[in-house]
Amino acid sequence: MKKPVIGIIGAKGKMGKAFTKLFRSNGLKVLEADLKTRLSGQEVISEADITIFSVPISLTPKLIRQLAPKAKKG
Repeated sequence: MKKPVIGIIGAKGKMGKAFTKLFRSNGLKVLEADLKTRLSGQEVISEADITIFSVPISLTPKLIRQLAPKAKKG
């Protein structure tokens, strides 16, 4: 079985860093998006098999509405 690619929106915050460390320590590829990362949220969500939103709760609905249409199909 192919391992999923994990995307983390908000990867540089405390929870985002913890998720990144957890998934990478289990041999998964992690794509990171945050305010000052190479990849944008749109790039991450379009390439990841699973995306985690690790952002302040006040931003979560807006970001999901904004990025969900760009999600990888499947």
